[in-house]
Amino acid sequence: MESELNIIKTADIIIYPDLGLAEVNNKKIRLGPVNMKVLLELVNNQDRVVSRTKLFNTVWNNQIISDDALTKCISEIRTKLGKHSSYKKLIDTVPKKGYQWNPRIGDKLTSNTQLKKTLKPFLYNLLLITISIIVLTTSFFWLANKITEIKHVPILLLPIESDNENNNTGHNTLEELLRKNILKTKNIRFLSKLVLRKGSIFSILNRHNNYKILWAIEGNVRKLHRESNKELRFTLNLIDARSGIEAYTKSIETENNSSELDKFSLEFIEAVELRIKKH
Repeated sequence: MESELNIIKTADIIIYPDLGLAEVNNKKIRLGPVNMKVLLELVNNQDRVVSRTKLFNTVWNNQIISDDALTKCISEIRTKLGKHSSYKKLIDTVPKKGYQWNPRIGDKLTSNTQLKKTLKPFLYNLLLITISIIVLTTSFFWLANKITEIKHVPILLLPIESDNENNNTGHNTLEELLRKNILKTKNIRFLSKLVLRKGSIFSILNRHNNYKILWAIEGNVRKLHRESNKELRFTLNLIDARSGIEAYTKSIETENNSSELDKFSLEFIEAVELRIKKH
């Protein structure tokens, strides 16, 4: 301890009694008159235990004070100074005797201990922030994916049948228009490339049940027996793959007009999409 010009230095603390201040590692702390008296009594007698009676007589002379008042002063001094001091313990409690100012050199925190003490909350907070960012980012992308996710309904697009080789142009045109209009929808995709061999709709669906096919589209082109040999009837059917029952059908009679067939196939696909959504 050093005393000079009413300044007391002890441990890593500078005490200014007249100002009611203490400075700990460049941090100025106001203690108040009573707490300052208790601190000075302890510091000035740091080589021995200061009894509670002596503290009462010195600080609260001729006053009736409860034991709690002294206990509160000791607690406040420990808290205010200990928060900034590099010493682990500034005031020792000696049971049944009193208190002793005892910041021994051996009690001083090492630089590594101080570093760990500083880094621990920092690393803990950094970990929490990192985990929070990861969770929020993952949740955001999961939610965004769920919102924007398009669940395609796979439909088996069966080859369009024709009752006459001369009608090949017509059924090829209708198949291409069906593909084009299906691709315009958000919910339907076709599996026509998988159909390479002839067979009933049930055998084809059984071969491709891994694709969870619930619907199939089949169609045919028939020549109309009328005065005009150019007129054809185009028919499209939506088949419920679970029962094999026609769920929807649409027909048109035309002279193989591409624009009429395009409108026909588009109207059919739009009706199919609505029916699948409601199902």
